[in-house]
Amino acid sequence: MSSSQHSNVSPVNIANRVKRYSGSRRASLPAIGTAMYEQLSFLPATSAEISSPTLYLLQDLDCSPKNLRKALRRSSEQGEEFKVQNISVEGITGVAAYGYIGATGKPPWLGALNRLIDDPVELTNRRAGAAVLLPVTGRVFAVCFGFGHLLLEAESLVSSFGMDYMRRIVEPGSLKELTHTRMDARVYTDRSSTARGQHARDFELDEYGEICSRMAGTAWATGLTAERDPRSRKSGLRVSGGTSLKVALAVDATHLVADLRTIAATLEQEPNPGLDLLSRIDALPTTDPLVRTLDERLAEALGSPDGLQRTTFAPPEALQDHLPESSALRVHLPGRPKYALTDEVTSETFRDLLHRHPATDRLAVLRKATIQLVSDIESDEPVGGRTSALRWLAAEVTLNDGHYVRHENKWRRIGADHLKFIDTELHALFEASRRYEIPSWPTRAEAAELKLEDANEGGYNELVGRRLGWAVLDKAMIRCALHPGGFEGADLVTPDGTLVHVKRAKGSDALSHLGVQGWVSADALRTETDANSDFVATVTKKSPGFPQDFFVPRRVLFAIALKTGTDLTPDSMFTMSKISLLKTARALRRIGIEVDVQGIDYRARAVEDRLVEQQRKAARQAQAPTGTAAP
Repeated sequence: MSSSQHSNVSPVNIANRVKRYSGSRRASLPAIGTAMYEQLSFLPATSAEISSPTLYLLQDLDCSPKNLRKALRRSSEQGEEFKVQNISVEGITGVAAYGYIGATGKPPWLGALNRLIDDPVELTNRRAGAAVLLPVTGRVFAVCFGFGHLLLEAESLVSSFGMDYMRRIVEPGSLKELTHTRMDARVYTDRSSTARGQHARDFELDEYGEICSRMAGTAWATGLTAERDPRSRKSGLRVSGGTSLKVALAVDATHLVADLRTIAATLEQEPNPGLDLLSRIDALPTTDPLVRTLDERLAEALGSPDGLQRTTFAPPEALQDHLPESSALRVHLPGRPKYALTDEVTSETFRDLLHRHPATDRLAVLRKATIQLVSDIESDEPVGGRTSALRWLAAEVTLNDGHYVRHENKWRRIGADHLKFIDTELHALFEASRRYEIPSWPTRAEAAELKLEDANEGGYNELVGRRLGWAVLDKAMIRCALHPGGFEGADLVTPDGTLVHVKRAKGSDALSHLGVQGWVSADALRTETDANSDFVATVTKKSPGFPQDFFVPRRVLFAIALKTGTDLTPDSMFTMSKISLLKTARALRRIGIEVDVQGIDYRARAVEDRLVEQQRKAARQAQAPTGTAAP
């Protein structure tokens, strides 16, 4: 049916047909608009052939055949059996590539097969594929058949295309499959499926750090030619998408172009609000050209003090199980024979090393540096294996088209709506938190005058214990069968049983370690009898009046000092720190434990720290040989 015939259909009649056809589903359909309704499948059935090729959207290409060929892998045009040619489809000039892909040699398992069969077997690998590249309404589509997707350069693909289309066309209550990965938790990717379909919210997605990479579901009122089949009018079209899109398309010239135009128009619409929870965080594939841009921005930031404020070092998820057993780290820098021991890794740890290298080499330098968890600075006992410092590096970069965070060696795009959602939740957490009369962090002189253990976390916990009468458990490891290496029950325990975890962080460093410590402690004390007994005995030694019954944790306080001296607020925190803190608070609340967050006044100590650093820098410069820059 031609477009002129479509234009003669009354929008009122179409709306009535939609209503009769979709019933209660109509309310959840995307607002496609009159122009798209004029292509809907409620018109008489067509004789167009329907197929299910795999569809991709290409980027950074203009419409000339020469430019379109840049999206094809170079090997595609090699070999006598392979063809690449310019074509014309409905007056649109495109490019087609087709033939056999890869080597045509013997399969590697042929020898094993021949050992099992008496008669000699001769087989040859042959993979056929085709890709048709068509520019339609300002977008370039690749229609792929068979192994045709192997013909496309990965950097030319719009990685979010399939998901972008799905979010606009699929009914929220008809999802049949969802692939999702959680950030900032123990690594796993979950591929959930259901035969009858269910709502997106029933897949139990994490609200704060969930990445959805692929989904399948049912769509109605897509405007595609395949909907003219009476069966599709009743049951809808099955659609799946991730980087690519799998949907029934017409494969004759006229109707295929019409379908591609319809898909392009759908991408211009607002996403379905029922699927907004699927679009909060998108992971960028390593082949996405944006990754190079973001890496370049990050490398530049690593060379400037201002840029360093938006970078941090957080333990990789592979080390999460070892964090409760560790309170210190080994840092081994390339070119140095000995490692350094520290209780915290920050951007400052690598500042001098990075400043000695141009921006183009900085990420490679961090890849060679290693970090290893150890039990504590005194014993220096390794916990877990060494990992590259680059895996620890987290960062935030804002470009014109969005906000990006680096986590676990990958860049992720965070939608503006999700940032607003995170900030709203975090403000609510801060506002609901109880206030405690915790003292300011002492300067070195004050720590000496008060005869504290030191001016670091140990000394601060000692000060709080004296002032408020709280039991000091800092460095006391609680042991049980579940955690034979031990875990930190808390830094302090109040008389009413509140578990207090203290953290001094550079700027807005990621709080994963603190969150893991809080969760592991509360979970073990609730469920492990031997851990609970050891905890009660440990607290009783510090506070003899502590109840001897089975201890049930009811409240956790995260007390955080920012080394810059700035106040701890939702607006001063690193995005990954926000996500980590909210995920921990949510997990603790699920098991009946309230969460409080409070900043520690670090202003006076921050002034002293800056003065000490200036004196050290001046001393290094004075000791440097004449004409040689200090490291």
